[in-house]
Amino acid sequence: MTDLNTFGGRLRAYRKSKKLKGEDFAAVLRVKKAQVAMIEHNASRTPAEKLTALATAFPDLDLNWLLTGKGEMLLDPGQEKLRALLQSAQEELGAAKQALQAARRELQTAEQELVSVKLALQSEQGELQSAKRELRSVKQALEKEQEKLQAVRERLDGERNKSEALEELLRKNRIAVPKHRGAGPGG
Repeated sequence: MTDLNTFGGRLRAYRKSKKLKGEDFAAVLRVKKAQVAMIEHNASRTPAEKLTALATAFPDLDLNWLLTGKGEMLLDPGQEKLRALLQSAQEELGAAKQALQAARRELQTAEQELVSVKLALQSEQGELQSAKRELRSVKQALEKEQEKLQAVRERLDGERNKSEALEELLRKNRIAVPKHRGAGPGG
């Protein structure tokens, strides 16, 4: 006779009601036959994932009865439908959790890419600012060189005016003007 006051005894009673051997039950639970025997003799506890495997493999088994001894061994058909709906909802929840985790990973990847783009943009802005400073510096140097060039032109114009005035004065006084080497065409 089986002791229905323990989890192991209730599990054994259910297995026998299904006319399953220990090795058949072990295959369903994906454990060794020895572990089924240990559980049925209350020498080992059943891992939670094995309870899920039991509920999936044997939808007529009332897990509340198996765990507590309260109620009946077998669920009525309405409870089986309810359990099936619950299991379906749990599967959908699991799928939704996986989709949420995938979306979180995508979001993290997008955030990392955004940070990379932001850093690259900041770097580009820094380079642009540096180029603008260099351009201003070159522009200022060019303006100084233009001012120097203008001063040289003004001095040159002044010297040319003096030279022309001197040549004019020499011509008026009829003094011969020597020709400069390399000055002007043919010289």
